[in-house]
Parts: sequence; C-alpha cells; structure tokens
Amino acid sequence: RKYVFLTFGHCFFLRGGGETKNVFDRNLGAVVLPMSPPLTPTDTQPTPFWITNPDNTYTNNAAVGGQFGFWYSLPPNPTGKSVDMTTVFPRFTPLGVFSDNVAHSATEAGLQVDDCIIGTNADGSENLQTELCGYSPIVAAPGVNITLKTRAYDAGITQVPATFSRLLAYKNRFRGAWLRGSLLVVTDSIFVDNAIGSNAPADRNLFVNCLYIGETDNIGTPGFTKWFTDFGRSRPRLWAANFPITGWQQYDASGPMFSINNTFVNFATNDVRRAGAIGALENGPNIFAGGSAVLKGSTLINSNEFAMMDNTANADGPKMVSIQDADGTVTGVLGGYIVSNATTQTHGLGCTPKPAWGGNPSFLLCPPFYESYIWLSLVNQDVAGSNFGNSLNDFY
Repeated sequence: RKYVFLTFGHCFFLRGGGETKNVFDRNLGAVVLPMSPPLTPTDTQPTPFWITNPDNTYTNNAAVGGQFGFWYSLPPNPTGKSVDMTTVFPRFTPLGVFSDNVAHSATEAGLQVDDCIIGTNADGSENLQTELCGYSPIVAAPGVNITLKTRAYDAGITQVPATFSRLLAYKNRFRGAWLRGSLLVVTDSIFVDNAIGSNAPADRNLFVNCLYIGETDNIGTPGFTKWFTDFGRSRPRLWAANFPITGWQQYDASGPMFSINNTFVNFATNDVRRAGAIGALENGPNIFAGGSAVLKGSTLINSNEFAMMDNTANADGPKMVSIQDADGTVTGVLGGYIVSNATTQTHGLGCTPKPAWGGNPSFLLCPPFYESYIWLSLVNQDVAGSNFGNSLNDFY
C-alpha cells in the first residue's frame, strides 16, 4: 500500500514485460508529470500505472492524472533486463486480475490497452517507442508452442477472455476506457463525465452491465473560467466546445463488438454540443466493419440515442457506421440499424433520417432486413516479398 504524489515520469510501473504474478493493491498514484530528459520515451506520457505484462494483479488502486490512468503497453516479447525471456509473449498472455480500480482526471483515457512498446529492434537493440497493438490472450494445448506468428485459428490454440471488472473512470478528458484486441470484456464498471465513455475496437469485445453517465452535478471548478462554456460547466475537450459527449462508441472493429445490459444517463444534447448514449469514433480514418456493433438490453434515461459531429464527409470511418439495436431498447426498432447516410448503407431500405443524431447528411435509422451488413477483409499471413503490409502484430 503506497501513496505517491507529484512525480516525474511513470509512477508504479513494470519495466520490461517479463514481470508476472505481482500484486498492486490499494495504491494511489496522483499528479504524474512529464520527465525531461526521460528515462524511457514514454516518460513524456506519464501514467500512474504502466503495465508491460498483463499477468499481474491490480485491485483497489486509484490513478489520478497522467496521460492514461492504467496503461497496458505490452511488448511482443520482454525487453531490457528480461530480453532473454523469448518464450514470454505479453500480447498473448492471459490477464491476471484487474478489479475495483479508479481512474480520473487523465488527459486521454482512464484505462488504455493499446499503444504498446515495440520492444526489440531487428538488430537486438531495445526500442521503447510505441505502436498500435492488439491484446489477444490465448492458451496453447500441451505440446503446442506459441510464437509471434501464432494466430487464434491455429491448431491447439484457444482464445480466452480478459475481464476488466468494476472500473470507475470519471472526469477523463477523452475516454474512460480504450481497449484494442480480442475477447476483451469490461463488466460492472462506471463511466462518468468523460468526453467518451468507452471504445474497444477489434474483435468480439464486450461491455456488460456498465453504467454510463454523460454529465453529473459535478460541474468542475468555476474559478477556471477559461474552460467553461456557455452552459456553465467544464468541458472534457478543452478546445472543442461542440465535441459530442457519448457513452459507448464503435470504431474499426472486425467485430462484432457488443454493448450488453448497459445503462446510459444524462446524454442530453444542448445548444452547444450534441450528446448520445451511443456514438462512433469522430473522423475515424479506418473503415468500420459492416454490422460490427451490436446493442442489447440498453436502458436510456434523459439521453439522446446517438450523436456525432456533422463534419464527417471526408472520414472513411463515419461513412460506414452500422450499429444494430438487436432488441430495440435504444432506437425503439427491434433489430434496427443506426447507419451513416451512404448509398452502400441505405439503398432501398426505407430508412428514416435522424437530424438529432448528427452527420452531414444526417445519420439514419433503418429497419431490420434479411441480408444484414457484412465486411470482407483480407489479411496477409506471410508478408515476405509482398507490399501488402505487416500483419505481424495485427492479431484480430
């Protein structure tokens, strides 16, 4: 049990990715500042809890401030003093325990599972810069070896869920939680007063039994009038008064990604910005997978159904939004779809424009239809001698 305040660089951190079975319980890390010069490159993006191997226990901790509250920055293999641990694969390692933690006042996200350290260069030197990554825990049958090229569909390989439970994420400038990977499950968590409650792109990620609150009576500190808007409260995105606040968001999942039995409170549009229980990544550069997002068992209280900005015409992602309301608890249409206004999404479906949802032209509510939406993707499993791209770390 440690209480650490006003430090430079990361606060509680596991350095190389070979550390496992450690327990962090009832610790407080607060007000972490960028380090210059840094000990590691990411010390310029300080976080109270920096985690390089998921097989550790984090319970009852509080992260206050920093770029991220809890940052799972997983290398492909351990690095530094642990570089010889070549049979350890943090991006494939099952999660230990993450439960009953609090993250607030981060500039980006309360919980971040992405932006992973690269680890080791081809020449064997250490590389602590970061890259986008997917966390996809797996287990191997006896006699089956895991390598960096292992995939979920390989013989003897089984994907296992990673469950993050009872997180309280509030007053984070951007997101309460961002998780990229496969079979990542967030349960019984609370997201309050964030610009965006949560987003978990990639493959079969779920948010279950969570509470999202768009705005509470905690209006911020009136003395900081520079950051107050016309509606009398601090705003999460300091420089963008019109940035929509949303609860559960879709992005470029090969999916599907699920919102199951979640409650959304006080996502109400006002004269300055839209708000919605459901959203999609603003100006996302990557195409969204058709039919990749499914809503079920939603409860909306004083909340608009969906919200995005209008300036989405040049962004490939928002052109391809398709979110199915499986039981109609968001839109009132059983099996209906929230879709962007593009010919590929709406041709002949009899959809209804929803100006309150945003978009230019506005997003639409479409009835269920037999064909549904699908997405065909190509993944290069052997990049040698091709110009298709590097799929080594794209474990979706």
